[in-house]
Amino acid sequence: MTGGEGRLGSVVVADLVAHGYQVTSVDVQQRFGGDYQFLKADLTDHGQAMSLFFGVEDRFAAVDALVHLAAIPAPGLLPNSATFRNNMLTSYNVVIAAISAAAGAEPGTASVSTGMMAPGTQALSPVSADIRPSTEPLPNFSFS
Repeated sequence: MTGGEGRLGSVVVADLVAHGYQVTSVDVQQRFGGDYQFLKADLTDHGQAMSLFFGVEDRFAAVDALVHLAAIPAPGLLPNSATFRNNMLTSYNVVIAAISAAAGAEPGTASVSTGMMAPGTQALSPVSADIRPSTEPLPNFSFS
């Protein structure tokens, strides 16, 4: 899970752990402790994102899902150009690295503004219900 140390990410990590899932939080700094693995990475750096995903087989038996929440979560926290740069680079790097490494889960996004295509692939769809560790219906909307 990217952004697992943020406000929303930390809640999602705690909930997944509470429901028995093995979770790895990837973020620029560890803010919380818990029964999960933490990996430090700056996902605006393409090389770090690629290294993270190409090392998946060395660290895990399998990956069931990729939850991408790493982002500057709201306008006004940084200059608009810095927020845009961070959020677009992070989303692009995570999606391209996951596709390139064939991490075993279809990457999806929670923002209509980050939809993209990798060269030679079909358009990415939202995360499908069969790879989510949930029985709740998939919402029919996107949010930022």
